[in-house]
Amino acid sequence: MMQLLPPELYQAIDHAAAEMTADRDHALAPLFRRGIYQTLAWLDPDAKKNSRNWLAIYTAEYVLPTWQQQWPQNIIPVTILQSATAYLVGDLSKIVVQKEAEQSWNQLEALGSGYKVEKDVRVFFAGVAVVQAAFEAISICGFDQIPLHIDDTDEQIDADYSDTARWAAYACAGRSTDLTNDAIVRQSFWLWWLWEAIPKAWHVTQ
Repeated sequence: MMQLLPPELYQAIDHAAAEMTADRDHALAPLFRRGIYQTLAWLDPDAKKNSRNWLAIYTAEYVLPTWQQQWPQNIIPVTILQSATAYLVGDLSKIVVQKEAEQSWNQLEALGSGYKVEKDVRVFFAGVAVVQAAFEAISICGFDQIPLHIDDTDEQIDADYSDTARWAAYACAGRSTDLTNDAIVRQSFWLWWLWEAIPKAWHVTQ
């Protein structure tokens, strides 16, 4: 699959993977993620529903089981992910998905204030990743608008201006500032995201 990627995208992924691997916490800096998003947009500027939208969906699907295993009765993330996917295949309008995503976000914010244990916080982050993915699926993402520098970390960025990948990484391995954070698991997630999720998202729109 790697051989079928445009060279510009392959180079962006390879550079990001090298930077992430070299990082002490195996974190993928926001600036490198933005570089990948910009490369995807540059390669396919006319796509109404491009690979960036699908990448958010695939990223959310990766961590959705974390939520389902812990809170199987709460279907907020499941429902909104289904709606976002339906939009991308043309079965639902953007207005409907945006309304559902806003409602889901408000519900998650209400839930989040009660979770203090890091295990539960990771599950909560999985839910946030899914709802964020719904917004990205309809091309609403504040992450694209904020100024970024090469040494910026996710923890330094306002949570309201994040991307799906940040929350998914948190759901898998915790924040780098958490006592129980797992750098090896974080590296595994980012390698999956870079070398599997991105190529899959690219190919599904070609």
